[in-house]
Amino acid sequence: MTSEGSDWNATGDKIAFDFFDGSAVQIGTINPDGSGFVQLTFDNAFHASPTWSPDGKSIAIDFESDTEHGIQIIDALDGTVQLQVTSNPSGIDVEPQWSPDGQWIVFSRATGNRADRGRGTVALFLVRPDGTGLHQLTPAGLNADFQGADWSPDGSKIAFSGKHDVPAPFGIWTIHPDGSGLTAVIKGTKFAYFDRPTWSPDGTRIITPGWLDPSQGRSLWEVNADGSNLHRIDSIEGAVGFPDWGSHPLQ
Repeated sequence: MTSEGSDWNATGDKIAFDFFDGSAVQIGTINPDGSGFVQLTFDNAFHASPTWSPDGKSIAIDFESDTEHGIQIIDALDGTVQLQVTSNPSGIDVEPQWSPDGQWIVFSRATGNRADRGRGTVALFLVRPDGTGLHQLTPAGLNADFQGADWSPDGSKIAFSGKHDVPAPFGIWTIHPDGSGLTAVIKGTKFAYFDRPTWSPDGTRIITPGWLDPSQGRSLWEVNADGSNLHRIDSIEGAVGFPDWGSHPLQ
């Protein structure tokens, strides 16, 4: 059972994650101590990147079957499909993230199919959980990465990885939900690569896997929200991917 995406609920007592069950990628939940595993999806479609609604009753996922592609909302208790929020049959919508106030979902959109990840232009979009208000957030020319965006705890900013110049490495950016205030927090360099940022519970810091030089290996890094004090977290060994700080401060 291996996970490529996970998310803590707001109360910190459940983790939603995706995993391969031997035939398809599915969604499940589990308690932080490893008990209470519940499988929520069972069909042969692709289900990934779960994110909890602020009230803990629903989970948004990216979903792909032979006939449907897009962002879907399922019940957090039994996996019942509540709504197909977006439909993108000619491309892919992935990596949804619910805003702290529950009013918006941010996700990555691209044309092409899932095998085309990493090619072409990708942008962040916003949509309301009822499927209305769909619009592009990040500007043309800024290739937002597929590797996840994250809302700050107060909902005032969205952190994501992106790059201006293909094939330049990815850095970490922030943007306000209204599209203003685009800021490079970690600038991509010739060798640097950072993706999948996640905010600290107090909104002052961001953690992100990546490297300043490929020879360092893929480690976990921490940076202040203003871009200062970028440093590697040396206490974590091995390659790092898909971090999630959780809903509570580290003890």
